[in-house]
Amino acid sequence: MIYLSDKIKELPKNCLFNKGKVGCGGTTLAIEGSEPYVITVPYAGLVGNKVRQYPNERCPYRLFGVSEGVTTDNIRKYLSQAAVPKIMTTYDSLGKVMEALGDVSGINLLIDEYHTLFTQYSFRKDAIMGVLENFKKFKSFTFMTATPLEEDFILDELKEIPVVTQEWDKNEKFTVSVKQIKCRSVMASAVKMIKAFLSGEIEGNAYFFVNSVRAIKELIQKAGLTVENCRAIYSKSNRTSIGIPNSDVDSKPKKINFLTSTVFEGCDIFDEDGVTIILSDPYFKNSLLDISTSVQQIAGRIRDSRYIGEIYHLFRKNRYFGELSTEDYQKHILKETERNKRVAEQYNRLDEEARKGIKELDLLYIEKGDDNMFHFDPNRPKIDLFNFKVSHIYSSNVTVSEEYGHYGIATESSKDRLTLKSLGINTGPGIDKSFKEVVLDLRNSTTLIRNLKMREAKVVYPFLPDAITKLGFERIESLKYSQRAIQDELNLISDHSIDFKICRRLGYSTGDFLSNAKIKSDLEKAYKSLRLNRAAKAVDISRFYEVKKQKKRINGELKEGYTILSPKYRVAA
Repeated sequence: MIYLSDKIKELPKNCLFNKGKVGCGGTTLAIEGSEPYVITVPYAGLVGNKVRQYPNERCPYRLFGVSEGVTTDNIRKYLSQAAVPKIMTTYDSLGKVMEALGDVSGINLLIDEYHTLFTQYSFRKDAIMGVLENFKKFKSFTFMTATPLEEDFILDELKEIPVVTQEWDKNEKFTVSVKQIKCRSVMASAVKMIKAFLSGEIEGNAYFFVNSVRAIKELIQKAGLTVENCRAIYSKSNRTSIGIPNSDVDSKPKKINFLTSTVFEGCDIFDEDGVTIILSDPYFKNSLLDISTSVQQIAGRIRDSRYIGEIYHLFRKNRYFGELSTEDYQKHILKETERNKRVAEQYNRLDEEARKGIKELDLLYIEKGDDNMFHFDPNRPKIDLFNFKVSHIYSSNVTVSEEYGHYGIATESSKDRLTLKSLGINTGPGIDKSFKEVVLDLRNSTTLIRNLKMREAKVVYPFLPDAITKLGFERIESLKYSQRAIQDELNLISDHSIDFKICRRLGYSTGDFLSNAKIKSDLEKAYKSLRLNRAAKAVDISRFYEVKKQKKRINGELKEGYTILSPKYRVAA
């Protein structure tokens, strides 16, 4: 294999660097070179994966890893002994490293897998802003990835930085062939595959890349997997109990292996018998992987596999996705962006006392800062557009094929050695206990044990902590443990406006197509839950969502209705 070190001797600096292919040794150049480096990566698992590889026969330097639990004193002790400092840290711990270093003007900074700064922006903004606000303080910086985002999805803070792309000859690039498997039920098909691997019907060790711990838990339960034949690797901060321990990427391979993005964004996996399988199920929204970044990161992630370059992608059509084009959605995003900017400007003209009295604006792209001013976040519209694009890809098998073709990846549909006709049995989600059993278990636990159990429970039932705190166990019991009734009561007593509460109660997603009859029925239920005496009309949906009026054929019958563009309120708040 040709590595990046065969092409260049040091990383380009003060740029966005597209290294051109996955697994070519870009991070290695920073670690093994003669200059001091701080290397930031998205996950703690990647830190451990790299740290265990150094020092080695090529490199005398010790790579010092910093993540949760490592103190500034630990870092300073390492610095006092290191001839050439080489520190690898997560995005979250960069501030801790800078505090220990003090003066960083003589240190180079590598931001590895920088596309994740965008893809994880919505739920890791504090950590990501820590990188974006500090990278220029270092001697030099390099934002590096093998899977750069399209220009429309570059974070605003990086859009003026020059791009450097490493060129490779065609025979030097890694080639991938994807076998697309369209399923009626991705989970049932995956269970069939698991049993085929366990029985020896399919040779090799299965590596299921699925970015959902809930999906992994369900597959373990449905396939009856144990620690003897299965391992799972996911973020250490996720406390979900899935029936087997959360492993490390360097642990011994099993016949069945599950991996989330904590592994496939940069970790090296070694297993000569490893078979790569990607699962994308609209029921588990995080599992809808972007072909331009995540899928290409997965390709070749098992470095020494005899099946390298061969990927099986099991997916199901997003049946709820409406007939909404990317162009239409782009126009909507532009309109919403201008509205958010205009509203923020108007509110910021108010005097300070008036601004202090306004807790927040229920708008998608505005946040209130410590200065009591409302700030438009230019990255959020881009993220909405990106998420729409990913969902749109899975609206049909045709768009999946087109997206692969756009990135030069060869695909083959459905005909292969896996006897796919047996794969596609409908099945539903499952969990260990009923909701009532979970609540009663928490009620009968001591405070300490309850807090520990709550970490797992809230993964499946995110509203449960609020329900216990605000309603109490007796009220939950009086509501007969109905999840819908409990959530309705929490919504009813919240401080938000009536329209916000209705929007949250409806819970529609971008791209959903709803018939007029469905909208009217849902609105009736929402009004009833909020004790409102209103007549429900389908046209009223435009009070709560930006929509596009459309017609769609459902079960052979043409239905009038609306496709959801976006909520008018930040309903996740």
